[in-house]
Amino acid sequence: MRKKSFQKKKIINSKKDVFNGLILMSLGIAIVLVGFQIFDIFKRKYEIELEKQALMRQVERIKQDTVSLEQVKDYISSNEYQEREAKQKLDLKKPGEEVVLITPGSITANLSNDELISILRDPNAQSRLPAQSNLERWWAFFFDKERL
Repeated sequence: MRKKSFQKKKIINSKKDVFNGLILMSLGIAIVLVGFQIFDIFKRKYEIELEKQALMRQVERIKQDTVSLEQVKDYISSNEYQEREAKQKLDLKKPGEEVVLITPGSITANLSNDELISILRDPNAQSRLPAQSNLERWWAFFFDKERL
């Protein structure tokens, strides 16, 4: 009888060992799966943090652009800018103001005072001034004979 009980205990112990092995293996697999999930969570958290930093940099850049655009808007709405644009683009001047055009001496050296005054009063004066640089002379030679 002792043999039977010993064999019975041995079978029970082997079943317990198999059962314990299955439990340990299941726990190991569960731990690995939970580890992968935790790794995935931390990976997503890191990616979100990187995206958050990129968006913060973009917000700062937009704020800087807004400040610079406000400065441009303030400058454009200023009287100085409007006066300068009116003078340059519309050829306007204030009452009592005289316009003086300063040109390099090489352009006006060969012109008489009457020619210079007639050129300066002409709205197309730039086209009547003689070509000065080598490139301008060649351009005038081929395409604009009046400036030679």
